[in-house]
Amino acid sequence: MKTAITYGIIFTGLIAHSALGQTLSLNEAMRLTLTANASLRAAELRVQQRQAEVRAAVDLPKTDVNLMIGEYNSVNNDNNVTIMQTLPFPVTLIRQVQFARSVQYQSQSEQMLMRHQMLYRTKSLFYRLLYLKSLITVRHEADSIFRELARASDIRHRAGEGTLLEKTSAESRHREAQLQLLQVQTDYATELSRLSELLNTTVGEVSGDLTELAFNFTDTLLLDENPVWQNENYRLATARTGTALEKARLWPDLRIGYFNQTLIGTQNINGTDVYFGRNTRFQGIEAGLTLPLWFVSPQQRIRAARLNEQAAKATLQQTEIEVKSRWHQLLQQLKTERAILDYYHQQGIPASHLLLQQSQKAFRTGELSYTETLLNAQQALRIREDFLAAMNRWNQLVIETEYFSGQLYENN
Repeated sequence: MKTAITYGIIFTGLIAHSALGQTLSLNEAMRLTLTANASLRAAELRVQQRQAEVRAAVDLPKTDVNLMIGEYNSVNNDNNVTIMQTLPFPVTLIRQVQFARSVQYQSQSEQMLMRHQMLYRTKSLFYRLLYLKSLITVRHEADSIFRELARASDIRHRAGEGTLLEKTSAESRHREAQLQLLQVQTDYATELSRLSELLNTTVGEVSGDLTELAFNFTDTLLLDENPVWQNENYRLATARTGTALEKARLWPDLRIGYFNQTLIGTQNINGTDVYFGRNTRFQGIEAGLTLPLWFVSPQQRIRAARLNEQAAKATLQQTEIEVKSRWHQLLQQLKTERAILDYYHQQGIPASHLLLQQSQKAFRTGELSYTETLLNAQQALRIREDFLAAMNRWNQLVIETEYFSGQLYENN
């Protein structure tokens, strides 16, 4: 009695926790993933940051404005105003814009990768919850079956038809079934908490029944649709534009300027002395280049950029190998799981229903002993649980193929 009360208290707590949240369908969970997840919001802000940096890519140095006052021409106090502007070489400006755009595209790729990862986690978790729901149903049935066997064994023992060993064994098996039910209920509540954390909302229940996801074995993987490979490809493109930018920085900068000044005093103009006062100003323009005289640092920056490009290329190549290898593994695993599921559909599940029905009927009529009935019930329930586990494995593999092919949201 004490054990039953304990199970009841724990189960009531789990139910109360579930009642606090909302019931979500798969499509609702996927939409919430895209709109409510804080990590995806942060990724969107980073994309906006990179977009702003593209608009700021043409960044000119500050303008130099100089004023000179004093006896730089004669004993008179003259003044000179000079305005100078340094401009990067046009090739350098173009490379700066190209690099900023590459960084923007890379951030968008990282955002898409995170979207796919979050959708994958949501869909995988959702189908695991559907699996646990179905498993709870089977465990409830097991609890009812073994409760009935325990009750029947107790009656047989009281009537002198059964042994104390049989009665003890039946009660022990029933308590074990209760614990197994409690365990899966706890797992279900834990996974609901994980989904709530992922969706940034309180989820009390998931709607729908566990079904097999569709998969076409003729599907082939296109690398340019794989989010992981795409991200590494954009990373390589960014590294290449980074190398081109460092090379462009070897070009000289352009300097243009304008000056306006006084030259107080007398000057001989065509044989005639002419006096120029404070109100007469002389002006002109300046132009020049700023040349790098120390090439060690620029060359090392170019070398570092090339090494980064080589590393990005090697990472992309390794990613391609891993993606293709995992895709082939998924196909092989799916073929195996398909064969297992076909067995359960055609033989396993019908046999489990027949085994359970006939053994319970024979036990009630006294044609089957307790031990034989127990073994038949355990086998039938194990077949159902194994079938659910196989279906869960199949669905998880299909969801992973959707992630690899970039089709997670489109398949809902």
